[in-house]
Amino acid sequence: MTSQTYCTIILIQYGGENIKIDYHSNVPVYKQIVYEFEDMIISGELKVGDFLPSVRTLALELNVNPNTVAKAFLILQSNGFIDSKAGVGNYVVKPPSSSVEKRLDELRDEMKMLILKLKSFNLSSEDVAEKINKLIEEVYDGKSS
Repeated sequence: MTSQTYCTIILIQYGGENIKIDYHSNVPVYKQIVYEFEDMIISGELKVGDFLPSVRTLALELNVNPNTVAKAFLILQSNGFIDSKAGVGNYVVKPPSSSVEKRLDELRDEMKMLILKLKSFNLSSEDVAEKINKLIEEVYDGKSS
């Protein structure tokens, strides 16, 4: 008897970008929401002054508990990515460079884990560098999204 693992990923369209949540990830949903919005703000997809959906609206769209979204928004606010005004809602602010650097460090750690995985396949550093450089070319030449 074989066991199958199902992965549920939800994508919602917001600000021209998809918010991707993987319910079977080891990363808690609230952190995934934080990462998605941080990435959209750092990349400029969401601009200073843009409003985020309400906690209730986003919770309904993502099919999660409103407390999960509220927790994510509190973290985004404490990290300096958003601010809130009573009766108005949550909106994007210019994040401090320390918060941007922290997110870039997290992405660096993810890349390191992937490189360690490639190394575990007994690939030389040259082979790994070649594969990474090919991916960089694909992404920057518009052959990949």
